[in-house]
Amino acid sequence: MRKIYLIFGVIFGMQMIASAQLTCGEVFVDSGGENGQYVDYEEDTTVICPTNATDAVSLVFSSFETELTYDRLTIYDSNSTNGNVLATLTGMPTPGTIMSTNPSGCLTAVFHSDLSVVSQGWIADITCAVNTTTCYTPLNVTVDTLTDLSAEISWTSNGSEDQWIVEYAVAGFTLGTGTQVSTSSNNFIISNLSELTNYDFYVSAYCGVGDTSNFSSVISFTTAMTPLLPFICGNLFTDAGGVNGPYLAATQDTTVLCPGVQGDMVSLVFTAFEVETEYDTLFIYDGNTVAGNLLVATDNLSPGTVTATNSTGCLTVVFVSDDIVQYGGWSALIDCEVPVICDAPTSLIATTVGSSSATLNWASTGTMPAAFAIEYGPIGFNQGTGTVVGSTTTSITINGLTQNTPYNFYVTAICTIQDSATSSVGTFSTLNTASINELQINAVSIYPNPSKGKFVLTNKSNILVSSELFDAQGRKLNLNLSNLESNEELIVDLTAFENGVYFIKTASSLGNKTYSLVKN
Repeated sequence: MRKIYLIFGVIFGMQMIASAQLTCGEVFVDSGGENGQYVDYEEDTTVICPTNATDAVSLVFSSFETELTYDRLTIYDSNSTNGNVLATLTGMPTPGTIMSTNPSGCLTAVFHSDLSVVSQGWIADITCAVNTTTCYTPLNVTVDTLTDLSAEISWTSNGSEDQWIVEYAVAGFTLGTGTQVSTSSNNFIISNLSELTNYDFYVSAYCGVGDTSNFSSVISFTTAMTPLLPFICGNLFTDAGGVNGPYLAATQDTTVLCPGVQGDMVSLVFTAFEVETEYDTLFIYDGNTVAGNLLVATDNLSPGTVTATNSTGCLTVVFVSDDIVQYGGWSALIDCEVPVICDAPTSLIATTVGSSSATLNWASTGTMPAAFAIEYGPIGFNQGTGTVVGSTTTSITINGLTQNTPYNFYVTAICTIQDSATSSVGTFSTLNTASINELQINAVSIYPNPSKGKFVLTNKSNILVSSELFDAQGRKLNLNLSNLESNEELIVDLTAFENGVYFIKTASSLGNKTYSLVKN
């Protein structure tokens, strides 16, 4: 038999990429020849085709030795690497005979070696015989679409066949033991699968009774997690690993959680949270896209309870993980509720104002908030720079004030952690002495208060009282109020003024006093 050897080499330690053609009667050997070793760092392709178009090539191996796992010879059933993989050879066992079963009759061999250990390689005689194959193995077998319970697969016909057999089962099964289905379409959906499960499948052409092709190379896939959408309030929202398993590696998952009833708001109540600090992060956005406000970005602390505040009522959750360490992930109860509408407090009034203290009062409409935050400071202060105190009722007494000083105050209703509303400004002034006779100073009565615009002031003390009128911004209103003698009445007419809070500041020989007037 005539022997022709194809030998590859390297130049200055660099890989020499070669692509060669061999045919019947020749010998296919590694780059070291029959007696030498192949070299490291090879990536060589050899196409072996018959001389006659009606023949098929066979490789008859008489020896084979490569570094196990790292150096491998892959043989494709085609005149290119687009064919099915007939064998991936590595290690020492001699593979015997490998025969072409495709219409071209060719085989394509690709050898890969790494940068370290080398071995003797292989020797294979190339023989050719009449191609007796009548049914050809399908090509380009792929997975097109995956869900939690199904996989859509497709392939290309390698001849005139129009019937195929699909065999599938959990990954690692032996051909002949899986589930087989027949189809007349080269686009097929494998159904009734389990979520987050690894599967293998093969495809064979059926050309008639007793005439089927070899099965294609194995194709593997993993089904997705069963989606919670549409989310039902009361369900559990977890990472892809579920309640008991770790989340997936190297992932960026986006989940949109929306209420089932328009007008409701989604809340996530986290009961467990464990991710890799610095490398895996959970983001929660207020809306049905990542364009919403970012509410949470955490890689170590549980988010606790997170509630939507946007018009859709939705939350968008994005989880990013790296490809190294995976932890237990998270569990969160999906809760949906009618949103609490937080109304700003109204009718701000200061009563029992002394030289260093004042009782602040306000009205709350709608749902009673969980708490109020009261901020106060000298008149004209900027919100956020004042003193803040809290209350769970609509009244609070504050102390430690400066005598004879005008103050502003604001009241914020806190309905939830994320929902609050702040009032307009309130105003009062402290008195100028702490040794006054409060009973005498408080002897001026105002009736009715609130009113539609007219208030009656009555001096019930036995001393002369003068008065001035100011608006909520502290501006004096020139209504030419007269002094009040003992038991005298004075009508203050605010009919022409806007609704709101006004202040009467009175002065007498015993001290000063400020009264609030509410026009509504």
